[in-house]
Amino acid sequence: MTATASGPVSAVTISPPYDSPLAQHFLADAGRMPFDVFISYSVHDKLTAQAVCATLEANGIRCWIAPRDIMPGSEYGDAIVEAINQSRALVLVFSSNANQSPQIRREVERAVSKGLPIVPLRIENIAPTQSLEYFIGAVHWLDALTPPLEHHLQRLAEAVKALLRIDSPGLAEGPVRTPIMTPLERAAAAAPTPPGSKPIWQRNRVALGVIGACVALIAIGAVWYLRSATSANAAECERLWIKRNSFYKSHGLCFQTQRAKAHFDNTGCTYNDQDYVYEHIFSDAERTQVQDIRNEERARGCL
Repeated sequence: MTATASGPVSAVTISPPYDSPLAQHFLADAGRMPFDVFISYSVHDKLTAQAVCATLEANGIRCWIAPRDIMPGSEYGDAIVEAINQSRALVLVFSSNANQSPQIRREVERAVSKGLPIVPLRIENIAPTQSLEYFIGAVHWLDALTPPLEHHLQRLAEAVKALLRIDSPGLAEGPVRTPIMTPLERAAAAAPTPPGSKPIWQRNRVALGVIGACVALIAIGAVWYLRSATSANAAECERLWIKRNSFYKSHGLCFQTQRAKAHFDNTGCTYNDQDYVYEHIFSDAERTQVQDIRNEERARGCL
C-alpha cells in the first residue's frame, strides 16, 4: 500500500474493512505460509482495497494489507518486504493512482523476484506504465470497471482460490502419504483382547476410545462452524455499514463517531445533521437504498 503524489480518490459504492485479527478466524495448516495474499494498492484506493480484503477473507483467503497488519513500532519498508516474503500471491488494485506509484512498482518487482503470481484487479480503464508492464504485461487481468463491485470481487476471490489450490505444495506432486485412518478403522485393525477376568472398562477401552474420538471431532467441527459463521456475519455487517455510510459521505456529511471518522475522513464535509441529509439532500432513490440497507442490517442483527 502506498500514497501517490496526486490523484482523485476512486469512488466505490461499498468498502467493507476487516479489522479483526485474522488469526482468530482461521486455523493455520502445517507447512503453509502465514498469509495467502499480499494486497498492493494506492492510499487513494483505500476503500476498494478494503472491499477486496473483506471479500477474500470471507472466502477463507488470508490477506496481508497495510496499515492493518503492520505491527506498531516496526519499520514500514521492513514490514512490506517481510509480508511479501511470507505471502503466496500478490493482488494488485490497479488504477491511475497505483500506475504512478513508485512504491507499488517496488512491491510488484519484489513479488516477481520471489516467484509470487500477480493478480491485477483493474478498477480504471488505463494501460500500465512501461515499468509496470514489464512485470504484469503477460498476466491475465480481472476488470472491475462496471458496477456492482461485489460481482467483480467475488470473481477475484474464486480466481485466487483456484490459483492457491494449484500453487499449494503437495497437491500436484510429492511423495504419497499413508492415508490417515478414522477412529473406526483403527478400532477394526486393532487386535482383539481376550475377555479373561479384566474389568469391563478395560475390555471395552477400544470402543470407549472410538466414542471419545468421535465426540471430540464433533465438538471441534461445531466450534469451527460457529466461528466461521460468526466471522462471515461480522464481515457482512461491516460491508453493509460502509455501504450505507458511503451515501452520507458522498453528500458531505460530517461524521461524529470515531469509527466513521477513521474510515471516511471529514475533509471537505458540509452537514452535521445526518437526518437533514437523509430527508433533504438524498434523492428518493437514495433514501430507498439506504432504508433497504438498514433493513438488511437489522435482519442480520448488525444494529
